[in-house]
Amino acid sequence: MRVGRVGATGVSPTVLGRPCFLSFVVVLAVNDHILKARFPGTVTGKLSDFAGPLMVATVIAVVAGRNAAVIITGAGLLPSRPSPVSPSRRHQSSVV
Repeated sequence: MRVGRVGATGVSPTVLGRPCFLSFVVVLAVNDHILKARFPGTVTGKLSDFAGPLMVATVIAVVAGRNAAVIITGAGLLPSRPSPVSPSRRHQSSVV
């Protein structure tokens, strides 16, 4: 028996109540409001880098469909990573 109805997007809204999605929400909330203040550093930054896009992609998949989630999330991540040939990166790598 199916619990949730799959809408026009092909992704059931019940996915937002599953433990995996809820864990993304909890990790983001605890990380951003508690851990970053107490333990600033690489680990807390990577937690947000991991959980944030997964949570956003899941919500977009429910609202607009799987293909849109992949495209929108990917397009949103592109500007956050510097290009290997960007001037700022070349300058940083030349400093020893």
